[in-house]
Amino acid sequence: ANVEAVTYTLDEFYARRGLEGGYADARAPTIVQERRRPGSPPLSRQEQVEALAWARDRAREAARTLFTGKACVTCHSISPPAAGESTWRVAPVRVSGIWYVDANFVHAKHATKACVDC
Repeated sequence: ANVEAVTYTLDEFYARRGLEGGYADARAPTIVQERRRPGSPPLSRQEQVEALAWARDRAREAARTLFTGKACVTCHSISPPAAGESTWRVAPVRVSGIWYVDANFVHAKHATKACVDC
């Protein structure tokens, strides 16, 4: 799994939502919740900082939910970021080539059916 790509996408998504405004979240700062109309003055530097701080926190929360909830952890072994780090460690999935070790599948016995039927 490309953890950097996942966290980058989350960062970009929430940064855009925060800077655009109109995001319905009671926990978000007013500047993130207020819908901005075309022709409105640009955000001040302080408003940008506030919106992006919210976006960073929200992206981290979403990453934590993805990596520890019922998404990535279903198949992957996940390790949270170590102290002072920001990157999750996601182990590759090891898919078994043999599902039933003691099973012996003989194709000849199934010659009456097309492979796509299974």
